[in-house]
Amino acid sequence: MPSAFLRFVFLWFGLLLPQLLLAQSHELKVISENDAYLWNRHDGYYTNGIFASFYYLPSKLNNRLDSTRKVTKITSTYQIGQMIYNPENVFLVTTRQIDRPYTGYLYAQKGFSFFYRKNQVLNVSASLGFTGKHSYAKQIQTLIHKTFNFIPPEGWVKQLNSEFSLNLRGQYFHSLLPPKRQRWLEVFTSAQVELGTPFTSASAGLLFQLGLFQKASESSLFNAQISRNSDHQKPEIYFFFHPQLKYQLYNSTIQGGLFLQDKGPATGPITPFVYLHQLGITAAFHRLTLSSTFSYTQREARLMREKAEHYGGFAIAYRFN
Repeated sequence: MPSAFLRFVFLWFGLLLPQLLLAQSHELKVISENDAYLWNRHDGYYTNGIFASFYYLPSKLNNRLDSTRKVTKITSTYQIGQMIYNPENVFLVTTRQIDRPYTGYLYAQKGFSFFYRKNQVLNVSASLGFTGKHSYAKQIQTLIHKTFNFIPPEGWVKQLNSEFSLNLRGQYFHSLLPPKRQRWLEVFTSAQVELGTPFTSASAGLLFQLGLFQKASESSLFNAQISRNSDHQKPEIYFFFHPQLKYQLYNSTIQGGLFLQDKGPATGPITPFVYLHQLGITAAFHRLTLSSTFSYTQREARLMREKAEHYGGFAIAYRFN
């Protein structure tokens, strides 16, 4: 089953690649997240994430837009990602000691972003993948530890069982400030809903952008610097801060597969309400975007020994025609 999924992913991208290369402008972006980036010698909870995305302008959809439409721009993306989770101590093998399960989430995603004239953004996406053993989290973390000469993790014999996953997500951002061509501060309200077998949740918050930046439909904050005139994009350098309050209804990385009878060892209850925030700095110029982030999340599982988890992230994006 997992090998069939990987073949599906490669076939999917192989068939779509010629179409994507015909797009008028597109962007390749890679994000890496890891708690080790904070130099705190911690290797637990959400311990590693890797995401590769391909953004482009769907010509047929954008050609239908004119000055009478509320939507001014539409972008689309394909993404492959993997997230790895384990206990606070990656070497725990006794079920009673495991305060968050050993598991992972591997997925392929298709999404669209709609940009409105009044500086509003709507993101929608659908994902297919696997949680548990077929996410290959064990293999990737073992490879990372071997590559950097870390002690091999031993607790993956206790990882959760696999489940095929389907997830839908919607995000909405609305500017709170009146339209203006040039300003150094932007504030958005944000809302997100996830519905599916791996995650079901809802969250709301504020998104602050401070510095030199463009409007939402052209800003790297929303992966929107791709355009028909991408060679003339203005540079950006800004800080951002995104605090949110999330309500969790289900989280399969803690509770196990939604429809599995045998979910695996060391599952546990979730914390319904979770506060989280992300802050970072982004620089975008010509065809390149660089970003560095710091993320904070209160404990998502009630059994977690630590009150919160922290991790860092780096992103690089390259735009080409």
